[in-house]
Amino acid sequence: MNVFFIPIIMKRYFNQLPTVCFLTLFMNITLNAQVFDTLVLIQEEAIQFESDAWKLLAKDSLELDSIVPFVQDADSVFLEGHTDNVGSIRYNQKLSEKRTESIKEYFLNEGIESSKFWTSAHGELRPIVRGQSEQINKINRRVTIGLYENQTRRRIKGQIVDKQSSKGIEAVLRLKGRDFEDSIKTDADGYFSFSAPDDAIYKLNVIAKDYFFHERFIKIAPLEPFEINIEMPKPKIGDAYVLPNFNFKPGVPILLKKSVPTLNLLYESLANSTICIEIKGHINEPNAPHVNTKSSEYILSVDRAEMVFDAMVKKGISSDRMLPRGYGNWEMLYPTTKSEAQMILNRRVEIIIIDCNSEILTTKKDK
Repeated sequence: MNVFFIPIIMKRYFNQLPTVCFLTLFMNITLNAQVFDTLVLIQEEAIQFESDAWKLLAKDSLELDSIVPFVQDADSVFLEGHTDNVGSIRYNQKLSEKRTESIKEYFLNEGIESSKFWTSAHGELRPIVRGQSEQINKINRRVTIGLYENQTRRRIKGQIVDKQSSKGIEAVLRLKGRDFEDSIKTDADGYFSFSAPDDAIYKLNVIAKDYFFHERFIKIAPLEPFEINIEMPKPKIGDAYVLPNFNFKPGVPILLKKSVPTLNLLYESLANSTICIEIKGHINEPNAPHVNTKSSEYILSVDRAEMVFDAMVKKGISSDRMLPRGYGNWEMLYPTTKSEAQMILNRRVEIIIIDCNSEILTTKKDK
């Protein structure tokens, strides 16, 4: 999602401001925060005009009627007028101004207060498509209507570092909240800066070359100092990773919908490294003896591991780097639980870093 940031004190210059994107990461991160108010684009529409015309047609009124409620709810409305390149630059500048005013006047007649409107006109200087044809000219003859809302945002800066050496590492950060998501890339020394709406909870994850992904939830509280310190350990043989938010429907090797993004993160970790892994599938069978390897319950745990294995192979990860195995109910996180929430956590997949030259992988390749 492209998010347009416009500091409140600079609204009159909004046409010169860049498009800004955001995101977050996982590793050793130290963050310093700064709170500021911005306008964020939440919706954009466009009304197209006939050649050398600025008056609204009946079809234009119908289209504008449909967005009046959204214009009323917006904190600020930016109107930008444009023309094609037929005629002189001076004439087209005046024509674009008339088009902008016709849209503004329509909304004012609908009872929308004039204080929320900001207008600008660019004549033929900002075409969507360059060229000379009636089809191109029709596209360029327009007024764009940008609907913005005021948001308090937190500017966060930090650095991603390796746990063992404390040296900065290059990584991609992703931040996702209920109404906001974006991504950024650190510089070569691991430094980054991003902005996000204040007073919100986000899922934060990180991808870096030769590291396993990390994910956590963070809360950016209003007007409070915000600092996160995360160290990124290099994966080593024997390390175990429980895939976060990665759970299955009861009795089948089918992921819950919320778990699909984690599958993509696992792929990125494997694609950005040369590690080999064991994929351990687990089931929920609490308050019961260990299932045997011929039981349907055990087979389900194998199916869950193989579901992950197959998904990685389909995305392009070599099968020689992965070993899927089922563990039945032998290693449940909550072996005596009666809680549904804990039962969901028992239905999981774990990732173990293994030696790429280990006997279990070599034997699998020979077969």
